[in-house]
Amino acid sequence: MAKNLFLTGTKRSGKSTLLKEVLLPCRHLLGGYYIQRVSDPETSQISYRILDIASDPYYELNATEPLSSLSSNKGISFSDNIIATTSGNYKGIEMHPAVLETRGVQLLEAAQNKSLILMDELGRIEQHAPRFSETVFTILRGPIPVIGVLKKEHNFFLDQISLRHAHVILDLDDLTPESVQKQIKDFLLPITLHTD
Repeated sequence: MAKNLFLTGTKRSGKSTLLKEVLLPCRHLLGGYYIQRVSDPETSQISYRILDIASDPYYELNATEPLSSLSSNKGISFSDNIIATTSGNYKGIEMHPAVLETRGVQLLEAAQNKSLILMDELGRIEQHAPRFSETVFTILRGPIPVIGVLKKEHNFFLDQISLRHAHVILDLDDLTPESVQKQIKDFLLPITLHTD
């Protein structure tokens, strides 16, 4: 059985959305994190924040809701979880790797008592977060299955995962969503059978 499965594909190809749909029925088995993309209609700024799959709401922010309202929205602290911000045209990105070094590591360490670990998504910020990166590699080498998303680009961090730790990589640019869903469900079946 493949232990680590990742989705990849070009930007905005629906990787995280597809994964979310397939994983929702077995969310009780999951630890780890997901990255929420939030657009601010007031500033056209896009923020990415890291959230706990085990406890934070897995919801889509209303596109008309300004980021300033998020501080009190559902009790989640917005500013503490931002890993990156960019303008609406994606020109220039401001990274916050310290959030991965603290909150990200905390979420991955807490996930190690679960049956499946979600890493949605892995990309370029991790190169500036050595403690988080090492935690990712430790988990990928360990006994708990991992499912996640890899940004479709090359850097040392992503290449190490692709070459050494990803047993299955499903590219949404080459496969139909139906085929990807089926392969994810096949991957999840022994995990859900073992825990139900």
